Amino acid sequence: MNGEEKSKIKPVVTFTSQWYEREFGIRNPNPWKTDPDEIVEISIKISKKLYERFSDIGLGDPQPKPIYYYLQPDPRHVCAMAYGAGQPRWIEEESMFWFDRTNPPLRWADSIEYVRSLKVPVWQDQILIRKMIEYNEKLAKRNKYPHSEEFVVWHREFNGKKVCFAVFFTFIDIGHFLWGTEDFFVTLASNPELGYAMLEFCFKLSTSYTEFLHNFYGIKQFNGISSFGGDFSCMLSPALYEKYAMGFDLKLVQKYGDLFCNLHSCGLSVHLYDVWAKYPNREKIVFMQTRYVRGAMKKLKEALPHTHLQITLHPPQFDFENETEENIYKAVSEIVDVCKDRRVDIVVIITKSGEKVERNIRFFVNLVNKIRAQDTKP
Repeated sequence: MNGEEKSKIKPVVTFTSQWYEREFGIRNPNPWKTDPDEIVEISIKISKKLYERFSDIGLGDPQPKPIYYYLQPDPRHVCAMAYGAGQPRWIEEESMFWFDRTNPPLRWADSIEYVRSLKVPVWQDQILIRKMIEYNEKLAKRNKYPHSEEFVVWHREFNGKKVCFAVFFTFIDIGHFLWGTEDFFVTLASNPELGYAMLEFCFKLSTSYTEFLHNFYGIKQFNGISSFGGDFSCMLSPALYEKYAMGFDLKLVQKYGDLFCNLHSCGLSVHLYDVWAKYPNREKIVFMQTRYVRGAMKKLKEALPHTHLQITLHPPQFDFENETEENIYKAVSEIVDVCKDRRVDIVVIITKSGEKVERNIRFFVNLVNKIRAQDTKP
């Protein structure tokens, strides 16, 4: 959303790879094994197909702009492989990489002394990094299509200013890939000294990895930090979140400066709202992604009074694809009524097919656009 746009609310509809294949017969290919031109052409086909299906609500594009995107492996996969985990496997049916987290590489590394003795990898020697460098160097020589500027860092507009975010993979998340979800969480809760040592190591990995990418690709400056929290942060208790997630988030601020920040929490997170309010730099938390929970928007707004919220209507908290129009109306109305003085994206992710799903999509987009039209009246 750019700084000139008056409306503070935006509908965002995204579709999974399974939906594209089922509806259009188009499968997203393995990006590492597919010619970049083919990837661009598939993207163009998808955008045109979406426009044919949903032009009445503005989805898709009849003349999409072709663009090359540089590739970057999941840094959690890179880290796990650096300590002995196997390579992620591409699942054709899901159009995604699957990583075996049932056999974490450091599951036996359960002493403080050993964790503190672990060394940060030589990043350029890692298999996935070598693949990334080779692929992107070849891609840089292509000139058939324009190249995206979004790589290593990502940009967003906030109050008319462009924010360049450095992307740090979150410390809570990497622990699951190295030690396994159950053992990692049990350690954080029951052995705080060892848990803290694990988080210190994850912090070193994250900052070292991002600094390596910046140096390699010539990123000189950024004025934002992504991401606070993390995919798994919603699984922490408030006390553990404050100690481990917030505690190490603030170490990023200490290391890189009092910059704009992005906060993320994938799942049910109402129990963390009061903790988020305790971030000493919360006025710098300019973006936040989390789930919609009925009746909780007022509390979320109070916790993050300065933040552009990106609220996802997603199961099990809100089953958008199977919901009634009445309940979609109530959810959107609650978000808008509570957040009318700030920018908010309302996001739905579509996996299922069928007439009801498409009716819900159209009802949702038309409802939000009607509110947007009222919001932009002089």
